[in-house]
Amino acid sequence: RHKLEAAAAAAAPLEQSLEREIAGRRAAEALVQDAVDARKDAEERARRAEDLSVNARTRFKEWDDAKAALEDELAAVRKESAAEKEKASARQLELHERVVRLTDQLSEARARVGDVDAMAKAPAEAKKMEEAARRLRRDL
Repeated sequence: RHKLEAAAAAAAPLEQSLEREIAGRRAAEALVQDAVDARKDAEERARRAEDLSVNARTRFKEWDDAKAALEDELAAVRKESAAEKEKASARQLELHERVVRLTDQLSEARARVGDVDAMAKAPAEAKKMEEAARRLRRDL
């Protein structure tokens, strides 16, 4: 019995050492599992970040393409607007020249109408003058 107690006493530090080693291994295994989980989480976050990056690049490319298309459309509209302004200016000049020409023609027509009126009044005026001349002759 004494040997048994001595063996138990001698084994006690070994058992304690074994328990500490088992606890250390369990703690190490828990740390390894935590590291594995952390790595999986980091890989998942990296994958999601890459997906977001790809989506952002795709959207940026789409927006850049849309911007380029809008800039092309704006340039075409500006060019068309400039052509329309030029066309309107030419039309305005043409109409102005036409108004001037018609105004000149109207002035000429009025002058001719005045001449015609004067010619129409001329016979009546001539008769009055003849009568006035006859009266003067009679009076003389």
